[in-house]
Amino acid sequence: MTYTQTEINTALSAGIEMTAEAAGQEITDAPFPQVRAAALAILANEARPSNEAASIATAPDDGRAFTPEQVNQAVNRAVDDTAERVGRGCANDRDNLLVNAVLTLLEDPEAEFSDVADTCYGEDPDTIAGWARIAV
Repeated sequence: MTYTQTEINTALSAGIEMTAEAAGQEITDAPFPQVRAAALAILANEARPSNEAASIATAPDDGRAFTPEQVNQAVNRAVDDTAERVGRGCANDRDNLLVNAVLTLLEDPEAEFSDVADTCYGEDPDTIAGWARIAV
């Protein structure tokens, strides 16, 4: 199985929205835009020279496909790099929720927050949302 740039962008947008809502934040709050840009740039570097990496976020889908492992690595690395850049050192519970939400939504675009909480954590959504809010 592979995913297109359009599918990845859709999952990133929905995962950011889901995580921001759970954490009581806006999608424009840090670290969401930074993680999105970093994940897309990392994926762009998988298939393009680095001088073209920044264009992937706005470029039309060119038919390239990425494996679940490539997406997983890109999103995790983007979260880790962003946490390090802002001085936190490592990802927190909100960041981990973002990764799990994106990957779940990539697999099942109709997934809801309760599905992520149950599948990825085995916990009720209120508990996971509490962890995300504390991490902010």
